[in-house]
Formats: sequence, C-alpha cells, structure tokens
Amino acid sequence: MQDKLTETDTYVVEFMTAVLAEISSTPAVQPTGTSGSQDVFTRYLTDVRFGSITPNEAAAATIEEVDAQVVTG
Repeated sequence: MQDKLTETDTYVVEFMTAVLAEISSTPAVQPTGTSGSQDVFTRYLTDVRFGSITPNEAAAATIEEVDAQVVTG
C-alpha cells in the first residue's frame, strides 16, 4: 500500500507517526461545572494563608462550593 501513497500522504504518515510517539492519551473529560474549581481552591488557600479562615473551614467551604458547581446525573 505504501507504494500507492502520494508525497503528501507519505509526509502525513511520517508526521503522525512522530507525533503519536509523543502522545500517550487524551486527558479525561471533566464533569460539567468543574472548570471553576481551581479558582475555588486558590481562593480558599489564599484565605488560609492570610489567616482569614482555618484550614478546616476552608476544606468544608471548598467541598460545599465545588459540589454545588458540579452538575451530576
């Protein structure tokens, strides 16, 4: 089959072979609503670092807020 490939086809096959060696897998699709989770984590971490809230308060608030953002079912 390789003798039937055009020059462009051969280039594409070589390129894809090189690229696929670097790609192990695609990242998992995140649940709807989790895109803002990192902001929530960062905000509460900052609050803990500046002493505005305790780590336990931050943990509870983070879980509550992220759970509220995530669409289930």
